[in-house]
Amino acid sequence: SDSEDRKQKPIFDVEMNLVHESTRMELLKRLPPSLQQEMKGFSSSSSVTSNQWNRTQVNSSRKVLNDALARIVGPPAKIQSAKGLITAGVSKSVSYVWAKLA
Repeated sequence: SDSEDRKQKPIFDVEMNLVHESTRMELLKRLPPSLQQEMKGFSSSSSVTSNQWNRTQVNSSRKVLNDALARIVGPPAKIQSAKGLITAGVSKSVSYVWAKLA
């Protein structure tokens, strides 16, 4: 039935090959505006054409995005970790970390 067909279709129906400019542009459109700005150099406005993309450029774009995400998520995560340490106490926190690392 038609409703079953809709359920089976993937929500994110994009071929994940960053060499193709259409894929890069589709992924770029799905980012929040601040991250779109960070990735501007890797969009179609870049002087790099689809045929010139290689593993180095893909890795470079991945690093830019990872660094931007770290700047966004890092500080609140550190604050939350500190709050957890204060709330649980040092001994419980050490026990928790020890169990996680074991």
